[in-house]
Amino acid sequence: MKIFLDPQIFWWQKYGGISRYHIEVAIRLKDDFGVQILCPVFYHENEYLNETSLASVPKLAKTLATMNFRGKYRLIQVINLLYAIWHIVFDDYDLFHSTYHKNYFKPWVRVPIVSTLHDLYDELFSSSTTKTVRLKKEQIRISKGIILISNFTKDSFLTYYREFQNKSLKTISHGSSIKKPLILKSNKEPTDYLLFVGTRARYKNFEFALKFLSYIRERYPRLSLIAAGGPEFSADEHQLMKSLDVETKVLHRPILGDNLSEMYANALALIFPSRFEGFGIPILEAFQCDCPVLIPEDHVFPEVAGTAGFFYTPDDLASCRGAFEELLDTSERKVKIQKGRKVAETYSWSKSARLHKQFFDSLISAW
Repeated sequence: MKIFLDPQIFWWQKYGGISRYHIEVAIRLKDDFGVQILCPVFYHENEYLNETSLASVPKLAKTLATMNFRGKYRLIQVINLLYAIWHIVFDDYDLFHSTYHKNYFKPWVRVPIVSTLHDLYDELFSSSTTKTVRLKKEQIRISKGIILISNFTKDSFLTYYREFQNKSLKTISHGSSIKKPLILKSNKEPTDYLLFVGTRARYKNFEFALKFLSYIRERYPRLSLIAAGGPEFSADEHQLMKSLDVETKVLHRPILGDNLSEMYANALALIFPSRFEGFGIPILEAFQCDCPVLIPEDHVFPEVAGTAGFFYTPDDLASCRGAFEELLDTSERKVKIQKGRKVAETYSWSKSARLHKQFFDSLISAW
């Protein structure tokens, strides 16, 4: 089996859940099942793809990237597009796995198209006429099969896209490849901190984490907040921290090597106040590192975390404080950590890849 892995997500993302998902599945399809993966990228800066042998950047692209001239990145985008189209037209493959909703490939693909729907945030919280929603709807229309990453996402799909209920649908959960570190304490970080992981914009609700830190700072003056990954703090974020009087208690840390697992293992808890997720990989990562999770009792979180999470009412500071103080109880914390380990054991990227392979086989057979 040859799979054409649409390269477009790697054009845009340096880090991110979508590109990470595609890499985790693709490398296991290749290594565990002998699937050939075609992913022609002229130029990219995606850290996950860089760690694999799935794609090799041509020497010309590397040379072009070192040059400085007006319109360089626009030119690279155009070349990336033409490079991908050339391979779509002339390469031999059995199935095309779309990675994003820019449907540039539509006129050229002559095999089954599969799309993975990660969440329906734009559909549920934006106008149905926005460009993103229109592109996602077209992506679904041209796809032979749709992968949904949780039962919550599937239910949302069936509610919103009623006209596509007869599509071939498959619910396949994510996994986590993080490992608990051997060294559990680091002198580089505060003793007591909450951990926020990933991007902080829009529905990720980083603002709530800052407000919560401010809300409990008098009772817990030693508590800090570490934001792992994502860009450096913006001017607006600094201004908000200053207005909440927590600027000296909030730190940004890049994700480098194994330091994320160390940050999980040493944290009091992961705080994950997102207003909407299709799955929530950081929850599994925290569980695998024996880190309790402080999460809203809403949307997909109860499905993923089960009874292992410390839940609070969404955007309710008093409720979050109650959950936080519950996790400070040593006996309750131990119980939740043990439950979290069991939850994490039920998810794996190998299992996810196996289910992808089965779904791909069925679509190719029926084509």
